[in-house]
Amino acid sequence: MKKFDVAALGSGNIDIFLSIPSLPTRGGKVVGTRLGEQAGGTVANSACAMGQLGLNVVSVSCVGNDHSASIILDGFKKYHVNCDFVQVIPELIANTAIIFIDELGEKTLVYSPGSDHEWDKEKALQAIAQSRYYYTMPADIEKFRMLAEYSRSQMTKVVVDIEPHIIATPEHLADIAIFNYDGFIRGYAAEPDFTLLHDIQDEYQLEAVVVTLDVRGVIAVKGNEQVKIGSYTIPIIDTTGAGDTFNGAFVYSLIKNMPLIEALKFASATAAINITALGARGHLATPSEVNLFLSQHD
Repeated sequence: MKKFDVAALGSGNIDIFLSIPSLPTRGGKVVGTRLGEQAGGTVANSACAMGQLGLNVVSVSCVGNDHSASIILDGFKKYHVNCDFVQVIPELIANTAIIFIDELGEKTLVYSPGSDHEWDKEKALQAIAQSRYYYTMPADIEKFRMLAEYSRSQMTKVVVDIEPHIIATPEHLADIAIFNYDGFIRGYAAEPDFTLLHDIQDEYQLEAVVVTLDVRGVIAVKGNEQVKIGSYTIPIIDTTGAGDTFNGAFVYSLIKNMPLIEALKFASATAAINITALGARGHLATPSEVNLFLSQHD
């Protein structure tokens, strides 16, 4: 029996939010309103969504010893993410995202990488060995290869989040691949459909392939199941973190052995609830909140 449901490898960052009427033109200027700062980070957000849903999730990441580190660690603790494998490195500067939110709730962001520091290999291996699933966004393919191969030796399933900046496709090293739409188009230069997703599943021997389609919903295959559903129509405050929340909720659905259609509905509902509030973790829902939402939005 493993100690953790999920080991999430990826550091948190600081999100600074500005409300603006529209993006400025080149050389122009607009007047905005600072809305505040929160903890963020793609993998960290997904870990917090999992923790709020009740999974036993552990973060494998790095923080400094400054104000930003306190925000990141407090964010993990708020959503019940275990921090035993978070490495504290004095003087480390956190990644920062400046997020612009327009009047429709859509986001544009500028990302500023912080300190270039290695995560602790031994901590990562220990966390993976103690977890049922290993979840990450594999920016460094060689490091990911080593951890994915170790995961398989430990009977730990590998879940990857694939976005456009992922240089090398890691599907052959994973068990479950979750793409956003732009990441899928970059990797395959074709619209996602059931035939192509089944081909990818068969070629890389994946348990599931999922592609989120922004406002158009999501398409996925898992074993012989194939499902495409639309998105929920709700008032939007901020779409930041919608994909991260979806991914975390989908991993939850895997662990709970939901049929694919129920898993996609559950994950989509969890993401929909989150975008009704400000921030990547604006409203991370509990299972009872998600089930109530589903009962009200058939």
